Order: sequence, then C-alpha cells, then structure tokens
Amino acid sequence: MKEEELFGGFTVKQRLREEVESPFRKVRCILSVSSASAGVALYFSALAALKANMGGFADAPPLNEALQTCAISESLFAVMILFLLLIQAM
Repeated sequence: MKEEELFGGFTVKQRLREEVESPFRKVRCILSVSSASAGVALYFSALAALKANMGGFADAPPLNEALQTCAISESLFAVMILFLLLIQAM
C-alpha cells in the first residue's frame, strides 16, 4: 500500500476536505486580527485627539472634526465586526 504524502501532518485528502467544509478560513482569521488591531488603533487615536484638544495645543484639530472622524471610523469598525460575525455564523 502506498503511503500518502503528508503536508503539515495532514494528507492531501484531509486538507482538501477541510477547505471544502470551511472555505477561506485563513482569510477570515486574518480579517479578525486586522479588525481587532484597527479597533485598538481607533481607541488610541481618539484618545490622543481628545487629549490634544483638552490640553489646548495650537496644532490640535477642532474637537468637532476629530470626533466626527472618530465616529466614522468607529461605525466602519462596527460594520466590519458585524460582517465577521455573519461570516462566522455561516
């Protein structure tokens, strides 16, 4: 009997079956990590904008503009999280 070739501990048949049952799994994992890092960056940028404006720095953007930019980013982040949750539910 011919011994099947292993790739990372799995046979070719096992790897193909896993891909059929869960397509684009690696892409979803990458999107999850990137959206989490975007959320962290959003938090720190909003915090920095708020501190700069409250501190009275001359080059700080106006508070309304900074909050509007953060709100747009936050809504896009929420849509991305919703999109990822819908994909995970499939």
